[in-house]
Amino acid sequence: MSLRLLLLPLDPQAPLRCLHLDGEGRVLEALNLAPDQSLPAGFGMGASSTVLMVPGSEVAACLTELPARDPAQALAAAKLMLPDRAAEAVEGLHIAIGPLQVGKPRLLAWVKPEAMRQWLDRAAQQGVDPDRVMPDYLALPQPDSAVAVVAERGGQWLVRGAAMAFSAEPAVARQVLGERAFEWTAEHEVEALLAVGASVPGLDLLQGDFSRRTDVDTRQPGVRRLMLLSALVLLSPLLLVLADALRYHVAARGLQRDAAALASPFLQPGTTGEGPGALASVLERRLQPARAGLLRQALFDSIAATPGTRLEVLQYGQDEPLQATVVHATPVQLQQLTEALQQRHASAREQPEAATTDGLVTRLSLEYAP
Repeated sequence: MSLRLLLLPLDPQAPLRCLHLDGEGRVLEALNLAPDQSLPAGFGMGASSTVLMVPGSEVAACLTELPARDPAQALAAAKLMLPDRAAEAVEGLHIAIGPLQVGKPRLLAWVKPEAMRQWLDRAAQQGVDPDRVMPDYLALPQPDSAVAVVAERGGQWLVRGAAMAFSAEPAVARQVLGERAFEWTAEHEVEALLAVGASVPGLDLLQGDFSRRTDVDTRQPGVRRLMLLSALVLLSPLLLVLADALRYHVAARGLQRDAAALASPFLQPGTTGEGPGALASVLERRLQPARAGLLRQALFDSIAATPGTRLEVLQYGQDEPLQATVVHATPVQLQQLTEALQQRHASAREQPEAATTDGLVTRLSLEYAP
């Protein structure tokens, strides 16, 4: 089945690139539309759906453990997780959640509602009502190895790795990639690569207030019952407890949405002073929450891999190391736990506290050790 793909540019005055794709993502026809032009009625005749691909620099995303199947439960859990990752108040963000795949983490994305409205308004002005909206970097293939895939679109680098996906200015993207190996996509191959990725179902930003709706009669008993159940789920203390526990399982590896804006003063031509050093300092501060998430995930995985150990207390402060109090039966188990942490790039300083009827109690100070 064919589809229409609209590549929305970062510059609102730039042309809209329109592609008609076959079922395997091959381009059947293409055209460019100026902002004041409408899509011809005959373009993409027979297409089953229309995908609007938006600039990923406005959309932040991450992979997270979010097993809740019910959309309302998943959204409530996501809102409790995002304060550790988003630079803005969660209440002012539009949140979208990827489809559930058994045994795999889920995609979580967030964007300003103003950006969503601008994109949809531009599409409407050009006579398009998209069935799905996705950020451009999620159209890149997710590699199985540690080598990231990188492409350039509209002056921005699109990056997708085994545990990261973002779009940013080239200098910022290089800083985030660091020493990671990446595979560069040739300029003439980028459009075809995005076309193939758009043909694969995935995360859709048309959720919540922006979802495609039909008129629903709320007076119907079934609809009223569903609304009541959704309200009860959102207010359920059990859900809040579950979501609070899930937030400690987040592997925070996504790029902070406004990193480019913070770093841009250091990248302007003619900038004087410690430009590269200042940029590294900005990025270091922005990556602190992500590293805390990595430490929490390493701790949970290491305890799960060390039988006989149990997490008692977990504490984390903005400028302090992650503090964990663990209970273990023998000193050997503690040694096995610290070795498991080292394998996951976490160093631990031990401080024995006491021996209880449940076993030995040790306080660990954890630091990220790449």
